[in-house]
Amino acid sequence: MSQAKVQAGGYHRESLDNTWRTPENILERVFYFGGPIPFDPATGPENPTRALRYCTGDLPAPPVAPSLFPAPVEQLDAERLALARADGLATPWDWPTWCNPPYGGEIKAWLAKFVRESGRGTEIVALLPCSRWETSYLQEALVRAVALCLIRKRVAFVSSQDGAQVGGNTTGSMLVGWNVRSVSTFFAAFRPLGACFELGQAATQERAERDMESA
Repeated sequence: MSQAKVQAGGYHRESLDNTWRTPENILERVFYFGGPIPFDPATGPENPTRALRYCTGDLPAPPVAPSLFPAPVEQLDAERLALARADGLATPWDWPTWCNPPYGGEIKAWLAKFVRESGRGTEIVALLPCSRWETSYLQEALVRAVALCLIRKRVAFVSSQDGAQVGGNTTGSMLVGWNVRSVSTFFAAFRPLGACFELGQAATQERAERDMESA
């Protein structure tokens, strides 16, 4: 397999794929969910985020009836089998979701997915780059978010090839929450990583402007 340049945050290096894992110092704060991550639509085949349900591949997922969290082990095993090779972008997100999406050209599609799934009421916490404020697709996603954590220092993502953390990230990172059950719980979990802010004013203003235009 030929090597190609890929991106980890804003950092380019030679690697075999575009899989950059979340470092443990961030994952350990995702106790926000009150237990294991219920669903991760963009993890590796070995499920390094230890999510109860996850997607890693590019095949459509067979229908799986959503279960209450936590579910019996047998049911979770069946759901894992059905979802593991599914395309996270094509699969409904029916459980509270953690996502560290690809940061290359695919990120636009992932942000659009955040918008669609948050519109269905799905609770989502995502690790995203801070470098694209000017893009309409990031602004459209952020205007629907309710909580934000600006991570101090540059995140050293973990290589999928050798498991080493890689420095040299050229942009900052942020954690963004949609439909979070409790902003105060979000703050308690992620404030050790950086400054946290409650959002929502922009979405309220946008709705008011749309109402004025339709009046």
